[in-house]
Amino acid sequence: MFKIDTRQAQIQVDKFIEIVDEMIKNFDGIADETDLEQLCQIKNDYRKQISKFFEENQKITIGVIGQVKAGKSSFLNTLLFDGEEILPISATPKTAILTKMEYSQENLLEIEYYSEQEWKIICDNAVIEIEEDIFIAARELVEMASAKEIDVSEYVGKSKSMEFETYEELIQVLNDYVGEDGRVTAIVKSVLVKTNNELFKGFTIVDTPGLNDTVISRSVCTKEFLDECDIVFFLSPAGNFLDSSDWSLLFSQLPHNFSNKVVLIGSKFDSALRDVLKIQNEDDMFGMDENKTASIETAIEMVTTKLTERAVRQVEMVEKDFPTSTMLTVIADCKKPILISSIIQNMLIKDIEEYTENERNVFDALTPFFTNPAKELMKIANVDAVKDVFKDVLLVKAEALVQNTASFMPIASEELMETLTNFKNKAVLKSNVLTASDRERLMSQKQEISLQSTALKAAISTIFSECFARLEAEKIKAVRDIRNISKKYNSIQKSVGVQVKTKTYKVSTSEFLKPLTWGSSRTEYSLYNERYIYWSTSDVADDIRSFVFDVSSRIEYIFIASLDPKEMKKKLLGAIVSYADMSNEKYDAAIFKMIITQAVNSVNFPLIKINTSDVINELVARFGGEVTSNSNKAALKHALFDAISVCYESAQKNLEEEILKFKNKLMLLEKEIQGKLLNNVTQEFDLLIDSLESKDVEIDKHSEYIKMLIEESRKLRV
Repeated sequence: MFKIDTRQAQIQVDKFIEIVDEMIKNFDGIADETDLEQLCQIKNDYRKQISKFFEENQKITIGVIGQVKAGKSSFLNTLLFDGEEILPISATPKTAILTKMEYSQENLLEIEYYSEQEWKIICDNAVIEIEEDIFIAARELVEMASAKEIDVSEYVGKSKSMEFETYEELIQVLNDYVGEDGRVTAIVKSVLVKTNNELFKGFTIVDTPGLNDTVISRSVCTKEFLDECDIVFFLSPAGNFLDSSDWSLLFSQLPHNFSNKVVLIGSKFDSALRDVLKIQNEDDMFGMDENKTASIETAIEMVTTKLTERAVRQVEMVEKDFPTSTMLTVIADCKKPILISSIIQNMLIKDIEEYTENERNVFDALTPFFTNPAKELMKIANVDAVKDVFKDVLLVKAEALVQNTASFMPIASEELMETLTNFKNKAVLKSNVLTASDRERLMSQKQEISLQSTALKAAISTIFSECFARLEAEKIKAVRDIRNISKKYNSIQKSVGVQVKTKTYKVSTSEFLKPLTWGSSRTEYSLYNERYIYWSTSDVADDIRSFVFDVSSRIEYIFIASLDPKEMKKKLLGAIVSYADMSNEKYDAAIFKMIITQAVNSVNFPLIKINTSDVINELVARFGGEVTSNSNKAALKHALFDAISVCYESAQKNLEEEILKFKNKLMLLEKEIQGKLLNNVTQEFDLLIDSLESKDVEIDKHSEYIKMLIEESRKLRV
């Protein structure tokens, strides 16, 4: 079973936690309780941060693209689960439902049905008697719903979540929703399976519809799922390798800004080999056809060479047609397809007596050509080649995990070092104050700083006023930038499709010695591919989402730019220094710094969310998957402009709301800092006054604590 190796990353995490635990143990009995509590808080915060990071980054998301009957489920079962039938067999071609599967502590099946608007479009398309995919699929869906006597109004526009006890129970229930003869399969848009099956730990699997999806809203959903994938396996049956429908499927389903790994898999390799394997017999008067062989080894070489050459030609054709496409880097690896046979791989881990009927038929067909069955079957299966690629992806993910985890260490160590320095400064100050002070003097200083409170509060208010002014200035800049961003997304990228067309031509049937046939002819037909330019509605939906992402990021930056935590801490501490006589040892800058740091760090910057589902659903409702006519292109461009405008207005509204919320947070923070500063200063003086009763013991204790803090700081620097 494949897993991301997190041991190296975990070692770094454990090392830091051990350091803090050791400090807490060493300081126990000598440090103030507040110091020990702060160290515990640092450790717990770090552990939570790392735990969340691991949870989000140690999972591999796998996508699989391929036409119906390309063997996607069998491939994934073989790759991930040693041939065990864990994934359900793909749905019927007419439905081809998008399915996502992942591990969860609870067993849940979440079903999303078509919206009312989506089902209306399907019904409208179903009455159009044109033999194109979009209308054929619509007719089949409506016919299925009618045959099952489904009251569609009970389902459309809704979703459903249900629990299941066992994985076996899930498979039975799932058939109602994705099975070829499922009770409500016709009206299901997508399925999310959350299973407490340990085999799924570390994986999310996205099994896409096995067709160039004629239901455009589902195509948009597919792209959203695939955008999360670390690796996408693109399956094409070796017996009908990389036809025009395959490329059309890949480009229609994969997000055009996808940047992770795509691996081309020639599935059902055994089937392609059987097409070229032949034993010569006495009737073969002219010898063996050059495209046939009786050797499995030779057949493997022949088919591999032929399919690799086809892959190279197909990719080079795309490179020529779209020299600036963002997809070129992604599909470059498709020049080196991996040819595999899942059925052969599954046979390798069984005894012959355990073969299924299909496996037995494959074995019998290959038996006459075997010279070394075990070796030759291993070569045909070739799943190890895929596993090697997958291991490389896991390794890259693991290295990134280690690297990103390591980036936490300097930050955590810096925070810990700063905390120890604060502890030391506080201990030195307390020791000095105790050495040089008596109760009367401390009471006097306590009263003096209380008298400065009005001026100090005014200084803090000034600092926050400056922050509010920066917030308004950043808002003005952001509005201008968002306007410019919207212009960037007002154009649509063209796509190229391929249509199979029929050409007719006349062939003479005249025979030289038969005058009656002179001048006669017959009509013959040939098929050819014709390329055409279109605009993809799902790509337009992609652009809308990208626009919203860019806008959201720009709005979020407003808050980061207006409140720099380090600068805020520095200014607040500066105000305290100005209004409290820090030249006098009675004041502890470290105490103030600690109070300010805790307060400022409590500020959470807003995360902007702009809902695009309504806008996108409205747009795709008006257009099919491919827009080819000039009038529809103009309409689509206008619809894109309207959608961007709606998102722009939503962003503006979101911006105003979040700025108001942020201002309110800052005003609360201002009051909190003012109150905490004065309260904590009073408490610190009270503690010092109480310490005078055991002055010598406390001074010795502080001296020992200071030495320990210096030593621990030295260790951190090493």
